[in-house]
Amino acid sequence: MLVNSFTAKRRMGKVAALVVIGLLLGLGAGFLTYVPLGSERIRHYGVDVAVQEDGTALVRETIDYDFGNNDRHGIFRYVPGYELTVDPALGGDLLSDVRVLAASAAAEFTASEGLDRVEIKVGSADATVSGLRRYVIEYRLSGVVSGDRLAYDAVGTGWEVPIDAVDVRLTAPYRLGDVRCFLGDEGSTNPCAATGSETVTTHVEGLGEEQGVTLAATRAGELSGPARTTLPDDVDLSGGDDGRSYWTTIWLVLGWGGLGYVVGALALSYWSRRAGRDHAWAGGGVDAVFGGPGLDAAPISDREAERQVTMQFEPPKGLNPAQGGVLLKESVEKHHQVAWLTQQSLAGWLTIGDDGRELTRTADDAKWATAPAPLAKMFKKRTTFRLGKFDSKFAAGFGLIGTELRQWRTGCDLWDHAAEKRNARRTTALKWLGLLAALAGAVGLIVFSSWQPPVAYLVAGLSGLLVGVAFGAGMHKDEQPVRTPKGFALRQLAEGFRRFFAASEGRHAREAAERGELRLYSAWAVALGELDRWNKAMAAASLPPGTAGVSDTASYVVLSSSVSTATSAPASSSSGGGGSGYSGGGGYSGGGDVGGGDVGGGGGSW
Repeated sequence: MLVNSFTAKRRMGKVAALVVIGLLLGLGAGFLTYVPLGSERIRHYGVDVAVQEDGTALVRETIDYDFGNNDRHGIFRYVPGYELTVDPALGGDLLSDVRVLAASAAAEFTASEGLDRVEIKVGSADATVSGLRRYVIEYRLSGVVSGDRLAYDAVGTGWEVPIDAVDVRLTAPYRLGDVRCFLGDEGSTNPCAATGSETVTTHVEGLGEEQGVTLAATRAGELSGPARTTLPDDVDLSGGDDGRSYWTTIWLVLGWGGLGYVVGALALSYWSRRAGRDHAWAGGGVDAVFGGPGLDAAPISDREAERQVTMQFEPPKGLNPAQGGVLLKESVEKHHQVAWLTQQSLAGWLTIGDDGRELTRTADDAKWATAPAPLAKMFKKRTTFRLGKFDSKFAAGFGLIGTELRQWRTGCDLWDHAAEKRNARRTTALKWLGLLAALAGAVGLIVFSSWQPPVAYLVAGLSGLLVGVAFGAGMHKDEQPVRTPKGFALRQLAEGFRRFFAASEGRHAREAAERGELRLYSAWAVALGELDRWNKAMAAASLPPGTAGVSDTASYVVLSSSVSTATSAPASSSSGGGGSGYSGGGGYSGGGDVGGGDVGGGGGSW
């Protein structure tokens, strides 16, 4: 019969878990990528302003509007405090000579007056657009200059979407002095850099929703050359369609992130197995188990260790069942604690009755005075109890069993505890690194998926690599304890005995019964996680009901589930509440801040 390796089965479970974790992380990364792609934003906002001798200004706004994966008809742009006219000579705050250009979207528009504002609506009601589109809007304004003072809201605080980058170029028929630039919310005095006197330019990045840019200056003398009275002739309409598929962006993020995750998890799997290789006495399988301290010792690969295991028909000497189970798994699990209870039954401290649902103290008072602490805690002021419901005394005693087994685990000479601590520290550091990488990756995907997709691919790959390293380290931490040569020798015997149970048949149970070791073997079957297979072998053996150990084996099966019931406290519930609120405000400061100039306004999509 083919007996699957305990270690191989355990590792296959880890691979499956890492795959599931990777899929869940992929869903999260896809969502974090999709959300910013679905949000609208302005990639670049270019403003070209030519102030005229009469105080009016010619304005060209080049707006690279990204609709994301939304279907919209177009954009709208509104200018507050202005009236629409075809005759700028009338005076006042007027807007005229509107023109709209676009190459990859409908350029038709309507200009209309609303309540104290002019609105320019661009696009077609019969068609929709998505993705990145470029619109060029031109118009003439009056009232930009007041005496020697010029204040211009190059980007108004009324835009409903964030703006990645802004470039403003402003010229006047005279030199400009005391040039200042402000950015942020309305009323903000946060400065931004503006250079030049004959041609003033500024570049700003990362405006949020309802944030703007204002330029302020004063007349400072004559120009060194002729004044620029017209807008540049060249209108670039080529930047409005980058041909990007947003699903392509998502798939590339998932691809790079998934590749990084796989590489990181595989690398840590390999490192963990090497760092946690047991030390074995040299000379081969027999010497590794029976060679003794006189031989040299060296790390042994898991593959070689598994190849050297031979089936054992007796439990290893020097270990009780619970210790053998812990040695094999290298951690304390519930079935090891259950095996400890069965050991105490073998030692005469208690009996397990009613098919595994009742424990009864059998030791007399004199002997009970030296009872193990877990048993003393369980049986405090009683001689028998049932496991049909939660039992606080039993739960406390059962917890002490785990404590004792862990203390044995950390205090015996079967592990290299110094190496184990080093590996544990490295694993902890890697897990923290992975957590930071996950947080940084989430922020990076939100920030760059829509703005700079190539950066998002890099972020996904690097964070996926480090997250894979972290999960690989955490998933394989049980690979990192290092057994000493003595511990490895006993481990090989315990694994060989487990394989005996995995391949056991009725005749094996009969032979154990003939030697009077049926109860001992059953206790070991509990500890090694092979009780179900051993119980089937017992059934196939057709032993007489009165055979010592037959009823115990059946009760051990029920005992495991009874223990779970008796140690599970009733669930409790709680509720809480919270609240939320909203506050906001704004204002107009009249100059020297954002929103303190003419034009401004904002816009969005429709």
